[in-house]
Amino acid sequence: MILIDAVFIHSGGGKSLLDYLIEELNKTDQSYYYLFDSRLKNNLPFAIRGKYEFADGFRQRCCFYNNHKDKFSKVFCLGNIPPHIRLKKTNVLMYFHSVTYLTPPEEGDRKLMNFIKKKVFFSLISNVDQWLVQTESVKKILTAKINTRKEVKIVPFFKLLTPDILAPDVKSLKEPDTFLYLGTAEPHKNHKRLIDAFCLFYDRYKKGVLIITVGDQYPQIYKYVENKIKNNYPIRNLGYIKDRRKVALEYMRSKFVIFPSLKESFGLPLIESLQFDCKILAADLDYVQQVCRPSYQFDPRSTEQIFNAFEKSFDENLPESKLMINDKMKEMISIIVS
Repeated sequence: MILIDAVFIHSGGGKSLLDYLIEELNKTDQSYYYLFDSRLKNNLPFAIRGKYEFADGFRQRCCFYNNHKDKFSKVFCLGNIPPHIRLKKTNVLMYFHSVTYLTPPEEGDRKLMNFIKKKVFFSLISNVDQWLVQTESVKKILTAKINTRKEVKIVPFFKLLTPDILAPDVKSLKEPDTFLYLGTAEPHKNHKRLIDAFCLFYDRYKKGVLIITVGDQYPQIYKYVENKIKNNYPIRNLGYIKDRRKVALEYMRSKFVIFPSLKESFGLPLIESLQFDCKILAADLDYVQQVCRPSYQFDPRSTEQIFNAFEKSFDENLPESKLMINDKMKEMISIIVS
């Protein structure tokens, strides 16, 4: 039997990967056992073919492996942390998609928590038989940091969000001077610089609407956003959006996607936005160039450079953005079931 270990996956891009993986695994004739994060108890997308249970964090996950260490022929880990023990009779695959374990913390990160997570991660890497990643840039960082001779395969998979998800009568009408940034609000997402740059832009031109998704679970940046809104800056904070149709509607309406994140393993919104003909203004970093060719790039650590990106939106000759990566779900399924 094959175990799909999805502990620590409960929201954001990881949850999108998990939903797509379950959907495709349901189409095969293999038998699977799923270990889900307990935060998904009321948020599984559809019926699961096979057995499953939930684990509440690292300790319960360890108990699960202690009790089932000889049960599975293969383990596919989606949550970035390897099993805490070596499974001698099991082929352990790790789908690694979080560069935060490999890079220095950003200002504002919870440094102690990050330090502990990294210590745990590096102490368990010998329990992995094969590494799988989404892009060449992540492969380079991972290979250098863990100093492994084991194969690291590049197998990106993602389900495209397309306009088809919306009702037929929804019109594709771009609102002028709209800038969308979908994502959580960890420090590396770089919201403060983005907001400061947008406010400078609005002060000068009295144009533009910035659309973001900052939830109140990030109190510092959430309060910062609320204060800007109270000061009459045209910022629409949608909070966390669960409904994919609402996400699609925001892409449909927005003329630009602006993406100042300081580090990403993938950057799924960059890919999704291209299905809705958005022009991308993005950080001049490797993770962007691995997945798309933006209309304009900027230094994300410079508020002035982000301001310049907003200004660049006035250029009528701004080139179209272009997708540079393909979904390899069929290859991923083949790796899991073989």
